[in-house]
Amino acid sequence: MQPGVPDQPVENILNIDTLEAKQHLDRCDREQQKFFKTVYQAEETDLEGIDLVINRDHLKGAAEAAKIVACAFEQKFGLPD
Repeated sequence: MQPGVPDQPVENILNIDTLEAKQHLDRCDREQQKFFKTVYQAEETDLEGIDLVINRDHLKGAAEAAKIVACAFEQKFGLPD
């Protein structure tokens, strides 16, 4: 199993049939493309511009994710004066 990749098909996770799963993933892809086009005026996701991706599946809450972001910020930019 690859890190960040579910160990079961999307249709099983969402309890939907294969066609619905494909439609769901296609919709998610379109939404992501729309987001990047709106926010970054970019047609495609530029992976060079992504510093951090957080999978919250095993975190207890947003505060834990915030700590990870703060740590990554400090590592990249240093502590503010």
